[in-house]
Amino acid sequence: MGPEKLTTRASKAATDVRHPVWSLARLVVLMATMCIVLKLNATNFDETELRSIIVVFIAAAGLETVGQVVSRFKQSD
Repeated sequence: MGPEKLTTRASKAATDVRHPVWSLARLVVLMATMCIVLKLNATNFDETELRSIIVVFIAAAGLETVGQVVSRFKQSD
């Protein structure tokens, strides 16, 4: 695989908003923001904050997965 193929793949991922890397990026930004907000607001970072992080992660990942599946069905039509 030459450098031109890597450049083509990278530019394709950067321009296609349906590319899986954008779902992962949205999830990372959401989780980082949530962790920071919870850490700054908590007097004692305990199991309730961890439970919140886990629940939101599962819900957000599920929504991203559903979005990917729906976009693939729309794309195949």
